[in-house]
Amino acid sequence: MTPPERPARSLADDPKFLASLSALDGPAPPTRRRPLLELFPVEGRGGGSPLPAPESPEWRETVASFTAPSAYELFYGLEERAFGPSSDPKFLYRTASHDRALADLLDAIRRRDGVVLLTGAPGLGKTTLCRALIEQLDRRTIASLVAHPFLSIEELLKTVLVDFGVIADRDLASGHLSGASHVELAGALHHFLCSLAPLGAFAVVLIDDAQTIPVEVLDQIRELSDVERDARLLQVVLVGQPELVSTLTHAECEPLARNIGTRADLAPLTRADLDGYVSHRLAIAGTRARVSFDEEARDRLHVLSGGVPGTLNQLCDRALENGHELSTRIIDRAIVDRAGVALGLSGERAIPSVPRKVALAGGLVLLALLGAALAALLFRARLESLLN
Repeated sequence: MTPPERPARSLADDPKFLASLSALDGPAPPTRRRPLLELFPVEGRGGGSPLPAPESPEWRETVASFTAPSAYELFYGLEERAFGPSSDPKFLYRTASHDRALADLLDAIRRRDGVVLLTGAPGLGKTTLCRALIEQLDRRTIASLVAHPFLSIEELLKTVLVDFGVIADRDLASGHLSGASHVELAGALHHFLCSLAPLGAFAVVLIDDAQTIPVEVLDQIRELSDVERDARLLQVVLVGQPELVSTLTHAECEPLARNIGTRADLAPLTRADLDGYVSHRLAIAGTRARVSFDEEARDRLHVLSGGVPGTLNQLCDRALENGHELSTRIIDRAIVDRAGVALGLSGERAIPSVPRKVALAGGLVLLALLGAALAALLFRARLESLLN
């Protein structure tokens, strides 16, 4: 006789889990990216070769390959790239726009609003802001940042369940959940969220590049946040470019749009912001940085970048390379202009080429008009002499 199937054990019944709750109140330590990872371990992270053991020779070699400074970093006394593409929150420079957006998002999460919307043009630092937001959440709030595009609700659910430690990558790759349906995956998430309720815990899912999500999937995302008892257990934060707002006006997205409780938007850097931004990045990358951008260089950086941090990073990074080649520690406008030209950001509009036949015809017409004007002047002079 087959023994009866044992019911799934709730986290509220796990003595080890309960014993660890005393340390969960209050903000997480700043050096820890995922505070509850030890409580919800992600085992068997698949996909590729396993990472070497920490502190092993192989591990040190792997880390060094990513962190070894380049020639221009050594020249300028930098320990890492100051203007690389990293979304590490330590590089976040909090302008008035970023401060306002961050405060709005934190307040919305604390109130447990249904759906939160963060928009901004490409390169304004939305992903970096999201990572900074996660670091400021209290330790009873479990977060998942979905930073890669997906086209189905199943893909989203799998990513979130792995981030929350409910399932492992290997279960999705070859285990019993490899072919799990939407209903099965949603059920697993529902069970996990219900386990959080008696613990006073809460989950947040931040979805980056949400403007790429198909309309039909957006409405299914709204349904995820409807798992409630006395209070909301899951909050969804949609992060995307301005076209996401237009997408939400579609009839299919009307229920989702009605459920949005907070909207935040990021703006480009002002000219004053740029000064602080450049200085902040250099200070983070090296405590003894030996390089500076003069006033005209910074003016030019703002013009060429339009105040977009992503573009500004590319310009500054290329300018530092150019400055290193010239062995100068002062980055001036000429060096910035050279970087702008290399990146196609010189600000000069190319004059469109004109076909040779069209140019020749235009020249003949111009000569004819000039000839007619000259003949008219001669005729007028002749007429005046006859009348006088």
